[in-house]
Amino acid sequence: PLVFTNTGPATTSCTISPALPAGLTIAVSGGTCRITGTPTVASDSVSTYTVTALSANGAPDTASVSIKVVPIAWGGLLLWLDAANPASYPGTGTTWFDISGNSRNATLNGPQFSSTGQKSFVFDGNDFISLPHDAGISSNPAMTLEVFVKFNSSTNQIFAQKWNYSGGGGYGLEIYGGLLYGYSSAFGTYPTTPIANFSVGGLHQFAVTLSGSTQVLYANGSRLSTSAGGSITTSPSSDFRIGGRSVGGDGGSYLTGNVHAVRLYNRALPDAEILQNFNAGAAYLRLASPAFGVTSGSYTKVQNVTIIPPVGANVYYTTDGSTPSRSSTLYASPVSSISCLRWPTWPPRLSPPDPPSLR
Repeated sequence: PLVFTNTGPATTSCTISPALPAGLTIAVSGGTCRITGTPTVASDSVSTYTVTALSANGAPDTASVSIKVVPIAWGGLLLWLDAANPASYPGTGTTWFDISGNSRNATLNGPQFSSTGQKSFVFDGNDFISLPHDAGISSNPAMTLEVFVKFNSSTNQIFAQKWNYSGGGGYGLEIYGGLLYGYSSAFGTYPTTPIANFSVGGLHQFAVTLSGSTQVLYANGSRLSTSAGGSITTSPSSDFRIGGRSVGGDGGSYLTGNVHAVRLYNRALPDAEILQNFNAGAAYLRLASPAFGVTSGSYTKVQNVTIIPPVGANVYYTTDGSTPSRSSTLYASPVSSISCLRWPTWPPRLSPPDPPSLR
């Protein structure tokens, strides 16, 4: 809650202008004004509000408060790089600015910025982004590393890593040997899942957390795998690198794909906050509409319907007019329909849009 200090008579009513963001309310509590709630809509800017308090004797007083609604989990945030936010990357230059407030800015080494559609940095197999060694991101007893990334092949490649190759371990997210690895350990065991479970060219949220000795691997808002082999990360000299191995590695395993955002925390985010961050990333994960061979409408003859899914998307369809789900028929080739054909497309865990239809 946001509580206003009252040095006069007890407050009997509180009003605010303009209206608070959805999910927040203002009311009298304990003789003063208090703003409470959980915002449901994020904002990209700071807004200033005027609070008017009225006491029992009818005397009004006002105070101003500035509020910015941040959609992601905030507590313990050490690093936040976000290609979609112009405060993090204005569109030019070789610096990717940290917007966590900790000034851990990163340096581009080759990747190109794409401002088309979902803004991101494009890695072509020999690029990386690096941050210098920092004790604040090196030896934390608990942590979370999170990336929003596309990969264009399932070969060995690093999404993000801070690893001491001369000993001591570290943490990272990568594809290796056909598996997605998340790790925060000094050469222990790691949680994994088959990378084949995720579409090549699709946009995904991947995260790994450490709490005590427990490492948890997440993808697209869901817990996937757990390992008890974690330990405090000790990478005293290595850089933090996105798209390639930290200094001292073999120089390989470069990413081919796109990086949209990277975040690092000094605590293990619980399942609910991993999902919160995933939902906050809907702007990255929102898919374009599929292209199709005929327009929506009613037809007197059978139509041969060709659908072109967006990259990284699966399209499921029905012919009885019902709303498709992931248990419906997966589109693979042109469909001839004599009834109602409906098709949506959506990334994992996001609510599907109302699908278009043909009759």
